[in-house]
Amino acid sequence: MEAYLKNNPFFSEQKDVQRILDYLVLCYLEEHPVASEKIKAIQKEITPYFEDTPFEASNHLFRLVYDLCGAYEDAAFREGFKVGLHLCHEIGKE
Repeated sequence: MEAYLKNNPFFSEQKDVQRILDYLVLCYLEEHPVASEKIKAIQKEITPYFEDTPFEASNHLFRLVYDLCGAYEDAAFREGFKVGLHLCHEIGKE
C-alpha cells in the first residue's frame, strides 16, 4: 500500500473516484486478509490436478486462477461500496 500511496497520493490535484476506491480496497484487504479456511481447503483440493503439470505451467495456471479470483473480489467490493453509498444517499433523502 505504501508504494501505491507514493505513486498515487490521496490528496492531489487528481482526485477521482477510481483512486479513492483503489485506496479503500487496499485498506480493506490489509485489515481483512483473504486467506480463509475455505480458500485453503480449495487450494488443497485443486493442487493434485497440477502435480503432473510442469512447474512453469502450473505456476502460470495458479497465477491465472488467483488473478481471476482477485478481479472478482475487487469488482464485488467496489460494487458493494457503490450500493452502500447509494443506500446512504437514499436514506438521507427521507
